[in-house]
Amino acid sequence: MNGRSKACLLRMLLVLSCLFSVVGCAASTTIQFLTYGLTLEHWQRMADRFMASNPDIEVELGVYTYGEYNEKLVTQIAGGLAPDLIQVWAQYKLKYIELGWLRDITSQWEKSSVIKQARFYSFALDAARHKGRFYGVRFDYNSQIWYVNVDHLSDSGAVLPSTDWTIDDFTELARKLTNQTKGIYGTLNMVRNAGTENLQWSQIWTGHDWVSPDHKRVLVDSPEYIEMLTFWYELQNTLNVTPGWPGYWGYKGTFYQGGVALWQGWLSYANSMIWRGAKHDWAFALMPKAPAGQDSFAQGHMFSIPVVSDQPEAAWRMAEWMMSDEGHRSMVEDLERHPIGPYSDLWSLFFRMTGPEKADYARDFVMHSFYGPNLVRTMNYWISYPEANTILAEHLRNIFANQAPIGNEMRNAAAKIQRLLDEQ
Repeated sequence: MNGRSKACLLRMLLVLSCLFSVVGCAASTTIQFLTYGLTLEHWQRMADRFMASNPDIEVELGVYTYGEYNEKLVTQIAGGLAPDLIQVWAQYKLKYIELGWLRDITSQWEKSSVIKQARFYSFALDAARHKGRFYGVRFDYNSQIWYVNVDHLSDSGAVLPSTDWTIDDFTELARKLTNQTKGIYGTLNMVRNAGTENLQWSQIWTGHDWVSPDHKRVLVDSPEYIEMLTFWYELQNTLNVTPGWPGYWGYKGTFYQGGVALWQGWLSYANSMIWRGAKHDWAFALMPKAPAGQDSFAQGHMFSIPVVSDQPEAAWRMAEWMMSDEGHRSMVEDLERHPIGPYSDLWSLFFRMTGPEKADYARDFVMHSFYGPNLVRTMNYWISYPEANTILAEHLRNIFANQAPIGNEMRNAAAKIQRLLDEQ
């Protein structure tokens, strides 16, 4: 072989070597990831981080709107064409588990060195747990908190609620902050429309949800639940500290607009204050202590691996990565969801949209006064919750909009909801 032939052969070998090198580094496995909300760009940033750390796995995203997501998901799972990793709503967790659609990942969870090294709030992990078994990894955990208009407090000569304030303190403060001349109500009626706000008050007043823990007996006609509704009925129709009473006067608008002094909302709403145009100073307050305590209602969705996934091992690697330090940061930075562990830097990062000074305050409040003392209860929905919510909302409207007798309405609602429980 002459010199020219040897040179050509070497060049060919070099080219082939480069080609094999590229092929060897290319993703060997593709997983389908189905989710909803935010934008494709948000999810792509998160997926890109994962793929950079796991170059042998390619992530193909399917991002749908809130309204269409569950229909798309159910259709694919029922047809045996499920993606490899899916977002599961908190309200559908139990239903999907009982249908046998979600893979039990407890074994991988307990063996994971990544998870063993991480620090999580135990109550946040309940979002992905059922009867002690794990069926996913948490996502979009959020909790209820009170927001206080600090400027209205100053104008009224009131002080910020303490961490152990009571429902009596709440009532007195709402009365003090209500000002018809300025168009300010002390608060809004948080239970009149059912939903999570009503569940919050059911939990701290009665110690349970609308149904018994075994999901077999309805409890909205219990004396304790009726007492809670009566409390709010009097706040609205007797003390007039909330709008909604017959002939109620107009007000300046939402909490953001300064028309409501005390407002119960999700913890993540703190990041909405600036872009929603709030001009006043604000602060957090815990739930007031009621007969059954002051733990905040919380819920979380999860990412799960369908039983029919074609790539369960690769899907687990992505789910596990989401619980790593890098994945945790991506959830906060790329997907704008709050941390689920006592990480000061991540809480500062999450609250960055509140402004530098408020971010430090919000971080410290959550870590030391709220999540730190475990003042949170994670909701586990029962299968017929959506239908029960619709029924209850109808009867609550009769009470708070039409002044129908509370006892009669709750007995009628209880009979309908009990039929749902008997059928599920």
